[in-house]
Amino acid sequence: MKYGYLTIRSMIFSFLTLFLCQYSISAHAHESHAHPLEKQEIIDKANKVIEMAIDQKKLEPTWKDAKMVEAKVLEEKGGQWLVQYNNPSVNAENKNLFIFFSLDGKYAAMNHTGK
Repeated sequence: MKYGYLTIRSMIFSFLTLFLCQYSISAHAHESHAHPLEKQEIIDKANKVIEMAIDQKKLEPTWKDAKMVEAKVLEEKGGQWLVQYNNPSVNAENKNLFIFFSLDGKYAAMNHTGK
């Protein structure tokens, strides 16, 4: 079988294109599956969220001394980290603070209700 110069060239170009497409698809798929963070990593992130909220005047400065109550994964929410803090220095209805993160550590929400 004889192949012309243009045929061989187009076959090489096709294989190269196919290879590059396959590489970019696998690289994109890998990025979307970030690894779940460990408990201490989530607690560290939650502490930083509190610091930033204090700096932005969204929380009172007394939250700097709040005690971490628990950090757990909420399976019923499709897998989400919840970190709860308690601050006895504030009024009763707002003494608990709940910070939510995705399993890979992306900040989701912060509130006083836990919902």
